[in-house]
Amino acid sequence: NFINRSIRPSNWLERIHAKSKIEAVLSAGQPLKINIGSGRSRTDPSWLHADIHRGEIYINALKRLPFTDNTVDFIFSEHFIEHLPEIKIRRFWDECYRVMKPGAWMRHSTPDLNFFVKLYLNEMENVNIDLFYDRIRHIRKETPHPCIYMNEVTGLWGHVFNYDESYLRHLWSEHGFEKIRRAKFGESSVPDLSGLEKHSRAPWVQDKLTLILEGRKPNV
Repeated sequence: NFINRSIRPSNWLERIHAKSKIEAVLSAGQPLKINIGSGRSRTDPSWLHADIHRGEIYINALKRLPFTDNTVDFIFSEHFIEHLPEIKIRRFWDECYRVMKPGAWMRHSTPDLNFFVKLYLNEMENVNIDLFYDRIRHIRKETPHPCIYMNEVTGLWGHVFNYDESYLRHLWSEHGFEKIRRAKFGESSVPDLSGLEKHSRAPWVQDKLTLILEGRKPNV
């Protein structure tokens, strides 16, 4: 029994489907690799893409993850954790730790708060606020004053909490993860974590805006 049995009537069909997909992976002896908050995005067929909407399997990341302890080999998310309230993110990290096997790795990609601050101060090389707003002219036709930008940017796209590297490292260490390191867009020394990011082709988004950390659950 690899699945949490607490099924609510409103989503019991989605959870039954998730159960069958997960058990199929496990029965085939394949590593269990979960892309949380994937939406319509897909990495490759070896990953199960999980979301509350439009995923291959149903997962609500604000609740108990539907896996028993020590069963998941890899966890990945791209531009997802910033949509979770900070007051609840600690449970999410606890759940990731619980379901991951000893020695399992996770990788999370999120906007870097440090980038937003440097952009406000006009200290970001080769990127300015005008270039930033070129990506979202459907939201704002005119580039606003930096003060308006700073007040808007942390809530754009439904973001509710934005991280810098030091705070995310602190949270992961506090929850027991080790070997925490920053990674470049699409690159990893762990082969299963390479080539996963799909969010943007703009080099400055990949190299400057995006914060990517990897960490693992200790072997013992």
